[in-house]
Amino acid sequence: MAPSTRRLVRKVPMLHVYDDHEIKNNWHSKDAPPMGSAMTAFAEYNGRPNPPPPEADVAYYNFTYGNIAFYAWDTRRYRTLWEDGKDDGQKSMLGAKQKKHFVSWLRDVNHTAAVKFVVSSVPVTTGWSNYDSSQDTWRGYPTERDEILQLTKHVPDLFFLSGDRHEMAAVRLPSGNVEFSTSPISQFTFPFVGMFLKNASGETTLHYRRQGHVKYGIIDVDTETNPDIPKVTYSLYTTDVDNGQSPAW
Repeated sequence: MAPSTRRLVRKVPMLHVYDDHEIKNNWHSKDAPPMGSAMTAFAEYNGRPNPPPPEADVAYYNFTYGNIAFYAWDTRRYRTLWEDGKDDGQKSMLGAKQKKHFVSWLRDVNHTAAVKFVVSSVPVTTGWSNYDSSQDTWRGYPTERDEILQLTKHVPDLFFLSGDRHEMAAVRLPSGNVEFSTSPISQFTFPFVGMFLKNASGETTLHYRRQGHVKYGIIDVDTETNPDIPKVTYSLYTTDVDNGQSPAW
């Protein structure tokens, strides 16, 4: 482990979600090998600090911190295979059991939490539009995406957090919810033009940034100054702007 990484993990509490590179690039083959070995390695190296999942053999989980609620999806294990063709209305990224658990959580926290965050390893926005992202992100699962956004539009102060694309975008989704998609924390910038379509499909692009081998967001949540109107502030940091010492956005 690099010295800078050791300093980071020693000082900053971390919870994790896994994605395709814990298994194989753009993984969408459910429990086929090497999924089992990959999940064992993920649990041993990253997953154990996570809050307990609703069942022993799943990786999605939820928790609350004060009056802020979080739900972390598993967007890999339950996907409909790409080879099954285009979205026919039944195509799913979450799978039936996880989606049912998420909907139940959503109904509960709508009345009990001031701010809600839903964590997706891949973007919810349809802005990324090349061949890879058209299958691998929520863009490739439009029916289920629309189903979820039809629910979240009735949940105030709910935000989506995602990564994956080696770029950054802040997007107001058609539901009115805002997504902050930020990556990579330490990796290459996407080597080709990522084909991000601003203001795509009823969305409003608040900010987009491709540059930066290191990009991360810091979110400040204030639910005390005015309990009736919680305030969520996102700041983007990237080493190509002031060497990461001040926000790039």
